[in-house]
Amino acid sequence: MEALLISFVDKDHEGICKNIRTRAAALFLTTAEQERTEALIQQAYKVRSTYVHGDVIKDRTEEEKLEALGNLRLLTLQIFLRWLILTPSDSKDLAPMLNAAAIEGPARTRLIEQPLRDFFTATPPHVRTADIA
Repeated sequence: MEALLISFVDKDHEGICKNIRTRAAALFLTTAEQERTEALIQQAYKVRSTYVHGDVIKDRTEEEKLEALGNLRLLTLQIFLRWLILTPSDSKDLAPMLNAAAIEGPARTRLIEQPLRDFFTATPPHVRTADIA
C-alpha cells in the first residue's frame, strides 16, 4: 500500500501512516467503508510496528490474527483494484488526486465516485463491495 499511496512529494517520510489511511479511505464511497478502511490500516501498522521492533503480538489469539490478516488481504486487493481503475494514464502519482478527493464535493464525485461507479456497473464483480450499490 505504501508503494501505491505514498506520493513522490512525501520525501520527508512524515505522516506516512496517516497519508496511507486517508488516501486509502478516499478510494471508498461510503463513510462506513472509509472508517473501516482507516481502522484496518491503523491496526495493520500497529501490528507491523510491534513485529518490526522485535515484540510478540500478545493481545490476539491465532484465530484473531488469521482473521485480521484475511481482512487486510481483502482490503489490499480492493485498494489495488481501485488504484488501477483511477490512476490517470497521464500521471505517475495518484496521491495528489486522492488528497483532493478526500474532501467532499464536486472534485470527489468527478475524480473518485463516478469512475468507480462506472467501472463496477460496466464490469460487476461476482460479489459487490459494500460501498458500491
